[in-house]
Amino acid sequence: MGLGKTAQSIAVIEAQRQLAGIPGPFLVVAPLTTLGASLSLGTVHLGIGHKANSAGHWKREIETWTPMSCVLYAGTQLDRQIIQEFEMRVPASKDGKKKTAGFKFDVLLTSFETLRTDLRVLQKFTWHTAIVDEAHRLKNTSGLARQAIESLDIGWLLLLTGGVTTTAYPELSIAPTVSLHDVSLVFVTD
Repeated sequence: MGLGKTAQSIAVIEAQRQLAGIPGPFLVVAPLTTLGASLSLGTVHLGIGHKANSAGHWKREIETWTPMSCVLYAGTQLDRQIIQEFEMRVPASKDGKKKTAGFKFDVLLTSFETLRTDLRVLQKFTWHTAIVDEAHRLKNTSGLARQAIESLDIGWLLLLTGGVTTTAYPELSIAPTVSLHDVSLVFVTD
């Protein structure tokens, strides 16, 4: 039985966008199967611009309940290059003063694996809010997923876990040297 962690998290970022006037960008890192991956590449059918019925719940729920622009950043290296070029950045100004004028999406969805693979690309953004689903994957303080999250510029980090937790979970406290302005730990047990 689901507890509504996805819906509540989406409501939080939509409230930040609508009520607080925060344009994003927002990042969701989760297992690929939960993101909305309908990848059948070779034909760049990444789930961009259409609703995936049988795919993971993050993309489906964001598109169903909000007007936010949601991009799934996944696939092969070529697929991700196409997404970078056409879905991630607003083209540069014609006078050449700005390389990019901003971002095209409100929410970027990616997996733990893609985060690690394309870390340098994702480090170029200042993420207003990042949501990490299945945050128990960050428990290992020397793990690659943990290091990748800690290397991002994140204003507010929301960690979600559906697993059984104890009141003492020191492994999930993020070091104060990380460029996080606020950290929220959400522990929900199924």
